[in-house]
Amino acid sequence: EVFLRAMAVLLGRQPQAHAVVVGEGPLGAEMAALAEQLGLQQRLHFAGLLGDMPAVYNALDVLVSSSHSEAMPLARMEAMACGCACVLSDIPAYRDFGSAADHDGVYARIAPMRSGHEVADAVRPLLGDDYARAELSAGGVELGRRYGWDRVGPELDRTLRRLIAEERERWETRDERMVPGENDALTESMHRQRYTLADGHASGRRVLDVGCGVGYGSRGLVAAGATEVTALDRSTAALRH
Repeated sequence: EVFLRAMAVLLGRQPQAHAVVVGEGPLGAEMAALAEQLGLQQRLHFAGLLGDMPAVYNALDVLVSSSHSEAMPLARMEAMACGCACVLSDIPAYRDFGSAADHDGVYARIAPMRSGHEVADAVRPLLGDDYARAELSAGGVELGRRYGWDRVGPELDRTLRRLIAEERERWETRDERMVPGENDALTESMHRQRYTLADGHASGRRVLDVGCGVGYGSRGLVAAGATEVTALDRSTAALRH
């Protein structure tokens, strides 16, 4: 809704402009009714997500994203890497583009976009300023190069190797095992109910617990009155735990 209202403001002042909406299909009924109310239905064009997105980005003067939250803003990075000038809402996901890649230059125009007028105010100066768009385009392309595989690949490799080294014993201990307090409630309940069944037969008996994992169930068998419990597992990491 914010985007449509912004386009109504912008297109009202830029008769030659038109808007491209990227998505899985045309607007839903509610948004289509709003577009008609705002007089936009003849000036909105649609580009499907499965189309040739680099060609779409290259055909745009400005890409606008007014998202209030965006966990993985890959499409915006792709647009910048294609040389499209971008205007992005002021949220952490977009502000972190540059800092995460040690990029100090201008790669996008980032502004508050809580309303259609705020979006329009952020975009309008770029529509008639070829130099400003070119500056953003160059900065976006440079930032995109910093996210290329030649840089990200080795960094990812180093990070994964460090995590493996730091967490190896923890992962070995928890290799498809239930560790009390570290699993979801359903998994823990399913595992504990099996020991609950065994506890009812343990009193006064010697018990062999094969595949004991970290031993929480073996301890429960002792508490249930077993005279002796022998607990076995193939994982020395689990036994140490």
